[in-house]
Amino acid sequence: MLDKKIEKKILSITTVEQEQLNNNGINICDVKLDNNEEFKKHPILRMPFWNFFDFGRISITKSNRFSYIPAHKHKFIEINYCFSGRSIQYIDDHIIELHPGELIIMDREIQQRINYARKQDILINILIRDDYEISNLLNGINKNSILIKFLKNATQNYFNHHNFIIFDTNQDIVCKQIIENIISIGFNNHGKNETILEALLKSFILCC
Repeated sequence: MLDKKIEKKILSITTVEQEQLNNNGINICDVKLDNNEEFKKHPILRMPFWNFFDFGRISITKSNRFSYIPAHKHKFIEINYCFSGRSIQYIDDHIIELHPGELIIMDREIQQRINYARKQDILINILIRDDYEISNLLNGINKNSILIKFLKNATQNYFNHHNFIIFDTNQDIVCKQIIENIISIGFNNHGKNETILEALLKSFILCC
């Protein structure tokens, strides 16, 4: 279970969410683009580092509700965890519907688009900045699993990065508790618990 104070924060309506609600679901982009001219040439936005990683290499955020999220790619590894409601996503050519306790892990070249999120549709993002952090997480792990292979491949420059994995943490209560502990400790913590987050993510990797 999430910490009750964190759950209250996650359920509260943010400024951007209220603006989207007031504007009949029009998407408000609250992320500053790295290069507006580049975006004009390539209208599929590559989600920049922006201020996600101002306080560390692992970041926990919430997707804004009351609108859709247009097609985009990432400069980092992203995990989407459905906390409540549902999340209907278009992952390259695949339609994915996440339900509470389910998550998707995406490499950088995945093109993602997310349908309109209702009030009850809470999607939490766990962002891993770069190959250095992934290598740290994998250091000392002598185990083969789909997730470990995925993460190792994500650090290879010339490997195919159009990969994603879906997990149902409801099938493993330990994994689910680890993910929700990551959210409880990492959400809006401004980097105060980076070492703990790394340890928890490493535990999740071993668990899966």
